[in-house]
Amino acid sequence: MVLFPLTYPILWTGLAGYTIKIKKLTQSHKTFSNISDDWGIDTYIRKHHIVGDIQYFTLNCFEEGTSWNDSVAKKIQTAATTGEAVRFYLITPPRDIDIQVFILDLTVEYRKGEPTYRRFKVFLKEDMN
Repeated sequence: MVLFPLTYPILWTGLAGYTIKIKKLTQSHKTFSNISDDWGIDTYIRKHHIVGDIQYFTLNCFEEGTSWNDSVAKKIQTAATTGEAVRFYLITPPRDIDIQVFILDLTVEYRKGEPTYRRFKVFLKEDMN
């Protein structure tokens, strides 16, 4: 299990003592429902049953002055390839979060001529187990 402690909105104290600077944190929910058809007294009825919802998180981060071998983006990439859920917790506003998540996507951008500066976006999905 890999730990991803987050201090919002500026710093994310990340893997193995690394610190990630967060520019933006986005949270979204997707509701799962079941739709069924039924007949009432001389009328058609469509029933919606809400089963639950899943949280998704998008973290827009950057780091500077860090070689790729010491990069938190690289550590996240390594954790993502295992396919296992990791702990994600937010300990300051906007609200407390402490859940298991899957790393679904990591996108890393580089600046021309600045190999130690990178922006990266991490997309997380709540583990429903």
